[in-house]
Amino acid sequence: MEETQISITVKPIYMERLLYWIIIIVLAVLLVLAYLKESKCDTTTTKGSTTVPTAPAPNNTLPAQQPAQNNTPAASCSDGLKNQDESDVDCGGRCTSCALGKSCALSADCISGICSGGKCVATAPVTLSGKVDFTLIKVNYSITNTSVKVTGISYKLVNGLSESLVDAKIDVELRSKNNVKCLNQVQDTGDCDKAFATISLDMPIQSGKTFSESPHTFTTGKGGELTSGSFVIEGSYWSIGESFNVVATLYDKDGNNLESDAVLVNT
Repeated sequence: MEETQISITVKPIYMERLLYWIIIIVLAVLLVLAYLKESKCDTTTTKGSTTVPTAPAPNNTLPAQQPAQNNTPAASCSDGLKNQDESDVDCGGRCTSCALGKSCALSADCISGICSGGKCVATAPVTLSGKVDFTLIKVNYSITNTSVKVTGISYKLVNGLSESLVDAKIDVELRSKNNVKCLNQVQDTGDCDKAFATISLDMPIQSGKTFSESPHTFTTGKGGELTSGSFVIEGSYWSIGESFNVVATLYDKDGNNLESDAVLVNT
């Protein structure tokens, strides 16, 4: 029986291709192993043949400081201290109003509502004007068919002098609307020779004080305040329905004219 021989012939080109694929596969495996090794050792560096761990980056950030403990109590209106916006200890500003004699910055800081010279006071100090201010406020009168009778006046005066006003008097005149003609005389004349009435201020008015009467009614009869002519206004320069002036003048004890004022009366 004859033996059959089988021969396999591999062409050289196939051997070359096989060799190429083997090389490619080996290189791919080496690349994968190198990648895996770098992933595990990314925090180290190689120096020569010795692996040196990579030092961590320095951290210059200091730890946050804790706030110091403050045991001082908060300011209040009852801490016995002058703080906040208080004008004195525990009063004024946002606190309750201060008593008399306490320090203040505004009148609102005081119970009295008056702050003078940095202190709470009961009354405001008087600033002297250097003169006496006199104001005629109102005239009291009655009207008939033919006449008008002036019966009294209301007035106020403020003594701005540095001394008391003693034995002063107020003279009252009745004049036409333009103050040219005198109406309180028996005969109408250009000037009033005498006052219609005179009020004597017997009580001294101290410096800086105010005095007023509302009203002061004229007294009649012997020794009364009606001193001249008739207190019934009538004459050729005035008639019912027309206006007239009541003029009051304040004099000191020496007869010096301190101030005058007038009120126009419409009838």
